[in-house]
Amino acid sequence: MDFNKCVSELKELIEDIRSAAHKAHADVNQFYGSDKPYSYHLDSVVEYVIKLLLSGKKLSSIKN
Repeated sequence: MDFNKCVSELKELIEDIRSAAHKAHADVNQFYGSDKPYSYHLDSVVEYVIKLLLSGKKLSSIKN
């Protein structure tokens, strides 16, 4: 299935997951550094995962 189509079809579910993750970290007062909510980190990770998926690269081709 095309990635963009898949994301479009799952948009509401993705947003529900995002909101739940943000709330879970906010509820325990978890921060990234001293001034950013932990959701900052969560969103950054997701942005890079999306870039990876859109690039078409296989995980096995990425070095640590």
